Parts: sequence; structure tokens; C-alpha cells
Amino acid sequence: MRRSDASDNPAIDVVGDELPAEFPRVPFWRGFHFRLLLALGLPLLAVIVVMGLFTYRTLVDSRLATFRQRLASVALALSQTVDISRADEVDLDSPDSPEWVKDLHDRLRHIAEREGDIESIYIMLPTAELGRLRFLLDASILTRVASKGEYYDATDIPYMLKGFEEVTVEDRIYSDGFGDTQSSYAPLRDETGAVVGVLGVDVLAVRIEAIRDRVLSLCLLIFGPAALVVVVLTVLIGRWVRSPLQRLFAAANAVAAGDLDVRLSLDRRDEFGVVAGQFDRMTNRLRHQRCLRDTFGLYVSRELAERLLDPARLPALGGEECEGTILFLDLCGYTRVSEQLTPKETIDMLNHYLGAVIAIIEEHKGCVLDIMGDAIIAIFGAPLPLPDHAPKALDCALRVRKCLDRLNADWERQGIARRWQDEGIARIEVRLGLHTGLLIAGNIGSASRMKFSVVGDTVNVAARLEQLNKELNTGILFTEELRSRLRPEQTVGLTDHGQVAVRGRSQPIRVWSA
Repeated sequence: MRRSDASDNPAIDVVGDELPAEFPRVPFWRGFHFRLLLALGLPLLAVIVVMGLFTYRTLVDSRLATFRQRLASVALALSQTVDISRADEVDLDSPDSPEWVKDLHDRLRHIAEREGDIESIYIMLPTAELGRLRFLLDASILTRVASKGEYYDATDIPYMLKGFEEVTVEDRIYSDGFGDTQSSYAPLRDETGAVVGVLGVDVLAVRIEAIRDRVLSLCLLIFGPAALVVVVLTVLIGRWVRSPLQRLFAAANAVAAGDLDVRLSLDRRDEFGVVAGQFDRMTNRLRHQRCLRDTFGLYVSRELAERLLDPARLPALGGEECEGTILFLDLCGYTRVSEQLTPKETIDMLNHYLGAVIAIIEEHKGCVLDIMGDAIIAIFGAPLPLPDHAPKALDCALRVRKCLDRLNADWERQGIARRWQDEGIARIEVRLGLHTGLLIAGNIGSASRMKFSVVGDTVNVAARLEQLNKELNTGILFTEELRSRLRPEQTVGLTDHGQVAVRGRSQPIRVWSA
């Protein structure tokens, strides 16, 4: 795509990157709306399609309703002519059947063969187990024929079970070991009127699909030619606008994919020329904003960068009270470790460690507030609300501790771990302190220099807990306020250290470790 400045477009008469106050006017004979009038065939095509679908749906529903009524009538008529009052005398476990059952089977099979749509007529008897039936006979033509006494589980077929009470027809096609069918059922009664079985009439799904196919062919024959004429006209009209739309679409996709260097080059004086000029200005501004956001995001978390760069919410001094979880994180023995490394090795090691840990914090929706050497301060629940901030913070802490295993292995492979191992430090561990509570999150500083931060007792307690790990010989320490908000599975295996005095607080607090 040839690059060009927006000023190359003759439809735009502006200076620099200034946006026009009003949408530029173009002669009406060049306007897209004029050409759009020629495309009135599209509404006509829509009307034809809607009418076709409505006609198809109406005819299909009508024919299927008639078909279901016929299916129900067949089941009812057969149930009134079938006598199975001696069914309780039949041994369903025996391969042999009484003559009257054989005669009944032959008669029903003859009816199924005579009726063009019916595939199977069968009789099932109830058992002592609710929903479990047994075949007395199965007069099927095409599908698998059930043997006498074969069990059938009808617990998921409510229409079959309702057939013991009244004539029913399934509202859709069911699939089982006998194929895809739609069925009707009718109760079979003895001379006392008691229900002794159910008669089923099956129709293969292909029969029902054949009805739909016939109706579809009829609708296509009626509405197809009219739609074809409209389509041909639409294609001709579409050629007038297809090229600029394709280019605009491709450019928009490129911008959506992150390519802000794309530019449109439309030498036109209609609305497409106007859109092309505006599109180029948009990409210019987006490039500038992305550069600003990406650069700013290197110094603060991405969530905080988005918040501070929101034009609808200019930064101002002050804060607001919210509930969140503070995480303080520090490496054990970092000072002794750094003494054994060169400045470059120290920076490389620190960046390796910080990169892995910050990625875990952001993955758990945390916001990194500050990095002080090897120490990190993060908050969960601000600047963006996070309902489950406490569980996510603990999950993050556990992931960080597990990450240290990988980092120590990396340092082993790089050979630098030997430096601190020679000083008696077997491996580098991490200490984490967490506390949940109310805090103030906002901007502190002055009108000319400010910083997003959090303040309050919650922050102080989390910092004290990180240091308290040294005394309690723990790695992850947190308060009862955080533990009470954890998911049940997160509380398994925790260690209760009871009430512990914390420097700077008059009252002890209950702490836990993981």
C-alpha cells in the first residue's frame, strides 16, 4: 500500500492534523448516498427472503402438524383393535411366542408395510422398575428388530411414558439404538380398562426430512428466480463501492491487529475520500497515544497507566478509601548475594528475578506500586476493583515461591549460583507479607509532581509481616483478615501462629503462614 499524507487527499481541506469542524460536503452525484439509492433492490431481496422463509416455515409446520395428527390417529386406531389382555400369560424370557402374539405381529407388520411412512409398530409392557419396559413384539421394516422380552430404558423419553395414559406424539426426533425416529404412543387396555401396555408407531427421520425437502423445493422454485434477479443487480451495484470498502476494511483490520503504520490512499472526492483522510488522522493520533502509553507502562503497571492516561479522568491529588490486599516481597540475603557478583551480574540477576515475579503479579490482576532494589510492593484491588483480591494475592504469593525453584535452577545452569553457595547460601529464597483491609489509594505529592500510592495501617502491617518472616522462620506470612476471605480449598495446610506482636502496633494480631 502506497504511503501518503492525508493532505494528498483532494477531498480534505484542512491544515496539519486539525480535524474539520463539520463533515465535508461533496457534490451529490459523487456521493455514496446517491449510489445507495440505486441499491434499493437489497430491501426487495430481504422481503423476498423473509417471505420465502415464512412460507417455508408455514408450509413445513402445517404439513408436519398434519403428519403428527395422522401418526396419532394411526396409534389410536391400532390401540383400539389390539387385544393383549393375555399378555401377563406370555413368558417374555422364552424365545417362543404364543400363536396370538405371532398373528398380532404379522398383522401389525402388514399394516407397517402398507403405510408408506410408518417404519415400525411395536408393543411394550411395563416392569416393576419405573421407566424400564420390555418388548412384547416389534414389527419393524428397516431398522433393527427388538427381540421379545428385550428391555428398553424409557426414563429419558417422557412421551413414551405418557403414552401409558393417553395418545401422545413426540415433538422432535429422538435417537436410540433403533435409529433416528419420531414416534406416537397409545395406551393398551384390558377389558376392565386397566392399562397393560403401550403401542408405539415409529417414523424414520428421513421421512420427516423428505417433507421438509419437498417444501423447500417448492419455495425455491417460487422465490429463487426473483432472488436471483435481485442478487445480480446487487452484484453490479456492489462493484461501484467494493474496492474502497475492501481497502478500508483491510486497513481497519491492520489497525485492530496493532499495525498503526497503515495508511489509506483513496484519490476520490466522495464520502470515501473523506473517510480515508479521517482514517489517516486517526492512525496518527493512535500512534502517538500508543507510544505514550507504552513508554509510561514501563514505569508503572499497565492498569495504572491506563487509569492515569484516561482523558476523562485527569490526575489530581487525593485518594479514595477502598478494600484491598497489600503484598510486600523481598529476597532473603540479597545484600550478601549481591556482594559476590559484579554490577552487571547483579543487574542481570535482578532483572531476571523481577521480570518473572512481576509477570506473576500481573497475571493475578495485581498492580505493582513500587520496586526498591529486590523488594516489590503490590496491591490487589486497586486502582481497579477486584472482588476476590485476597484469594488472588495468596495464589500469587504461592506462585512466586514456586517460581524461585525455577529461578534457582536457572542460576545453577548459568554458574552464578556457585558464588553465593560458596558463602553458605544454598539457594535464594523469598519472603512475602500480606494483609487485607481498608486503605487509601490515590495520588500523593504536589501539583507538579505526584505519584500513585496507597497508605494506611494495612500497608504498614503487610510490611511488618514481611520482616516477621525472619523471626518465625516462614516464607509467606499473612493475617487472619486475609485468611477469612480465602476459598475453602486455600485454607488446607495453613499454619496458625496465633496472636503475634507486630512492631508499631499496640495490639497483637493473629497471623498464618503457607
